[in-house]
Amino acid sequence: MTPFPYWVDAGEPAGRAAATMVEHGVHHLPVMEKGQPVGVLKADDTEGAGKSDTAGSVCNRNVYIVDFFEPLDRVLTNMAEERYESALVVRDGKLVGIFTITDACRYFGQLLRTLFPRSDGDAA
Repeated sequence: MTPFPYWVDAGEPAGRAAATMVEHGVHHLPVMEKGQPVGVLKADDTEGAGKSDTAGSVCNRNVYIVDFFEPLDRVLTNMAEERYESALVVRDGKLVGIFTITDACRYFGQLLRTLFPRSDGDAA
């Protein structure tokens, strides 16, 4: 999970939100409205957006919001079943992190290295 992620207000121009993603090297940007997470913006979402389009009007509002204490196995299963690319993590209703499929792959890779260490150092 990326704690305390960058985010953008729903009323922010889509072009400015896209620039924020580039500036900070992020691929998923939470979209907030009145202090609550309402969507996730990806670079694809801003392609072709006009000057009057806002982050809130082009983001994906079919967002997976999960409590900080939700067991990881449930989060991963739900992400796979519903084909979510990310989960917005909240604690007491406040955004505290974002968990993406990249995070899941990184964790799984670390787990496999722990369970099956290479003894010969051969990567092949």
